Amino acid sequence: MGKKKLGKYAAAKELANIIAPNVIDHQTSEFEATWDPHFFGNSNPVTLELGCGKGEFTVTLARKYPQRNFIGVDIKSDRMLMGARKATEEGLDNLCFVRLRIECLAAYFPENMFSEGFITFPDPHASSTNGKRRLTSGRFLALYKQVFVPGSRLHLKTDSTILYDYSRESIGEHAFNLITATDNLYGAPGEFGEITDIQTTYEKRYLSRSKTIKYILFSL
Repeated sequence: MGKKKLGKYAAAKELANIIAPNVIDHQTSEFEATWDPHFFGNSNPVTLELGCGKGEFTVTLARKYPQRNFIGVDIKSDRMLMGARKATEEGLDNLCFVRLRIECLAAYFPENMFSEGFITFPDPHASSTNGKRRLTSGRFLALYKQVFVPGSRLHLKTDSTILYDYSRESIGEHAFNLITATDNLYGAPGEFGEITDIQTTYEKRYLSRSKTIKYILFSL
């Protein structure tokens, strides 16, 4: 690991809004301590971003909706450093970032904690033969059922046709409610409201290359 990345990991440890749970047993996903229910100091609804990367999407949501709490999850705390620093500078106390494998969601967070979720441009694992590593596969959907309130809405944005088609099939196969799906989110300006207002770095990059953005809204 390079010195620059090591420096970012060290810097992340100094920020109160980046939590890096200590894993006791990786095979059983046993943590030294799980989520502190008093972290935000209120009972406001919590939104989760899965694979938050640099955190710009989470920060923008937290800025826009101060009456809600937000958590961004990613396995690389060096990526989250940018968003965490921005939130600290702006005094946003309604968000935090957690260094966590998504496979460990139910081991770390309590049941029915989240009321809305965003999956923004995840790895489509295009070469996968069975799709098990995709964040809309059956094993991940089962995890979401544990940590999200029944009826919660989840948003998926992707540039991948493979992931889009797979997700539509998987959502139906596992009896989730498919609310909206489009293979061209920006094809009808204004039709999808604020979901087009916040764009990640990846989304802007894809749009600049004339790639179409796919969007799925589904509920538990």
